Amino acid sequence: MTPKPKTLKSEVEPPSLPSPEDAQLLESDRFESAGRYSCLLLKDADLPRQIADNVIIENAHFERIGLSGSKFKRLRLTDVRIEASDLSNNEWAFASLNRTELINCRVTGLRILEAKVKDLRMQQCKGDLTQFRGAVFKDARFENCILTEADFGEADLRNVVFSECDLTGAELYGAQLEGADLRGSKLDDIKFRLGDLKGVVIDAQQLVTLAWSFANVMELIVK
Repeated sequence: MTPKPKTLKSEVEPPSLPSPEDAQLLESDRFESAGRYSCLLLKDADLPRQIADNVIIENAHFERIGLSGSKFKRLRLTDVRIEASDLSNNEWAFASLNRTELINCRVTGLRILEAKVKDLRMQQCKGDLTQFRGAVFKDARFENCILTEADFGEADLRNVVFSECDLTGAELYGAQLEGADLRGSKLDDIKFRLGDLKGVVIDAQQLVTLAWSFANVMELIVK
């Protein structure tokens, strides 16, 4: 017998952030490969096009920073909040995110590929063309985010909550969606194969919206 997916917690676990008296500043304008950064406070900094591998950032608060076009391989974030920042066209391959919040950020074209993600909250972010292909999510919430044409192909999205998000044109090919809660989100023209939406939670209005998508998948002729 196939086990039922567990019920999602009502809230993800928030990050533990550094206190103002303990926080440290970034000593340079670069994140170094194999660098470890703890109790970090970074505000109003422009640090675009960073390239580094195996960076560890923990117990950190970033606000109004520019990291556009950066590439971090095997990035590890633990207890990190990033607010009002530009992460557009970043690539975080094989990342590990634990108790991480992205709040009111621009993440257009962000690629979090083959990542392990636990206790993530993404809130009020502009994330069109984001890619989460192959990522494994546990206890994650997307709230009021623009995720048009996002790619969640082959991702494990079981029990993930998408609340009031715009998922127009999003790709869900091969995603695991049992228990994922999409109620209240815009699902126009999402892309999937038969069986991909098994166990997903939607509302009655979304079922009407999905009717044409189902018809296209099944190659029905509607006259």
